[in-house]
Amino acid sequence: MIRTRLGAVLAMMLVGCGESSAPAGTDPNATDAGGAHYVDTNGAPLPQWEFIWGQLHDYFGASTPDRITVEYWSGSTSRFSPSNEKITLNPAGDTANTVAHESTHLCMFNLTQGASDTNVFRFFDEGFAEITGDSIAGEGDWYKAYALAVAASESQVGKVSFAQVQDWASYYGLSGSDVNTRNWRAYQVGSSFAYMMQDVYGAAALRAFFVDIGTTLDLGVTFQNVLAKTPDEVEQEWHAYLNDVPTDTSAPSVTTMSPPDMATEVPLDTAEISVSFSLVMGPNVCVTTPCGDTGVCYTSAYWRQGNELVIPVQGQLKPSNAYDLVVGGDTGCLTSYAGTALPITHWRFTAASQ
Repeated sequence: MIRTRLGAVLAMMLVGCGESSAPAGTDPNATDAGGAHYVDTNGAPLPQWEFIWGQLHDYFGASTPDRITVEYWSGSTSRFSPSNEKITLNPAGDTANTVAHESTHLCMFNLTQGASDTNVFRFFDEGFAEITGDSIAGEGDWYKAYALAVAASESQVGKVSFAQVQDWASYYGLSGSDVNTRNWRAYQVGSSFAYMMQDVYGAAALRAFFVDIGTTLDLGVTFQNVLAKTPDEVEQEWHAYLNDVPTDTSAPSVTTMSPPDMATEVPLDTAEISVSFSLVMGPNVCVTTPCGDTGVCYTSAYWRQGNELVIPVQGQLKPSNAYDLVVGGDTGCLTSYAGTALPITHWRFTAASQ
């Protein structure tokens, strides 16, 4: 399951994955004679998602389903079904991030022989799916900064431990419960475990952990097999890793605007505008823009780093147009990773006449 970008983070995780190679004489990115790797419920190919399958196969190898069916429903979340190798997307989930996230669940299910879909191991399943989805969609750097900041703040209030995350139904929320009552920060905590394994022990150790847990079905035994450590020792290292992440619960503020606030004669061929904040921010994009024929619209906005919001200019700026953008909103929709709202901030500039 997912909200809404494989870059450097996942690329690092591919190091030392000897089992990822395709069988001799095969092309891991080639479709079989029956069609594409992604198809709709009628069996029609979905070529826009083929690039996702190739990157998943680089990591998961033979555990990557040869064909993944994509269907849609009217629910508020997206889902996956290992029994028929299908992912189900909600109307807002037709994105590379969501398709990669749900597909990762199918791959992880196969790699761990089904262990990842159990209550005690969903924490790393959801955490790694978040990493993969954001990385494949081009937001790996932003997501790592965000996830670690969130997990660090959770650790400071005693909400990061194996005892807690291994009871996923209680830690995150029961399946079928109101989505508004679920602990969505649990995903970032799960991601922080994968990042810790990657950064402290190496990419090969993380993948070995996934494989071994499918055989032992026991966290303690797998930690001994892969790391020669006890769960308590690994948990202490997890906490130490998060303790090195700076946290700040103060209200975020705007540090830079490009073009600057109240700027004039902004070149019409400006490729993008951006605003940076004093803190790592949450995932929501909340900015009011003129859209229309002005070249500046919130629909193209994205997070390039944990604290930089970018809006690519569509075409060019409108000559002599006075722009008045509003960053943030009355509902507190733009917040720091700690959940503190950004005060409503105006951003004004005027485009050149020619």
